[in-house]
Amino acid sequence: MQTSHKGLIIILACCLVIVGSYSLYRHKNSIESQPPSAPVVTNQITLTDTPWVWQYTTLVDGTKIVASSTKFMLNFTKEGTLTSTTDCNLLSSTYIQNSEVISFDPFVSTKIFCAESQESLYRSALALVTSFIITDTTLTLNLNRDVGVMTFIKK
Repeated sequence: MQTSHKGLIIILACCLVIVGSYSLYRHKNSIESQPPSAPVVTNQITLTDTPWVWQYTTLVDGTKIVASSTKFMLNFTKEGTLTSTTDCNLLSSTYIQNSEVISFDPFVSTKIFCAESQESLYRSALALVTSFIITDTTLTLNLNRDVGVMTFIKK
């Protein structure tokens, strides 16, 4: 009798683990399948209100990379897509936003070669973006691990 109780307890514990795991799986998938949340509104300006023109990237070590062209422009849609022009190519991606936290899927782009383009620096920085702040007409994209920030202005 003692052995059968231990067996039942083990079976019951296994069932609870399976049910709990399944519930966690369903909850996680329901969250991931939801569309991006509405953009953060600060001073009545949202990500999707306007194109954003890259001005510079400031790194934590003090390095400042100034945009060589006003062609570096981000456009966010309410449907969760992002397009960007650079000094050479076109980039596109999708984004997920939750309040001020934002992430981009890998970028796809046209493949035109341009000597002395800043596109690789720009694209590499965009890949590190984790959050943003909008103040007045400025969009600041914060880079992962406190690497630095990208600064854009409203067009």
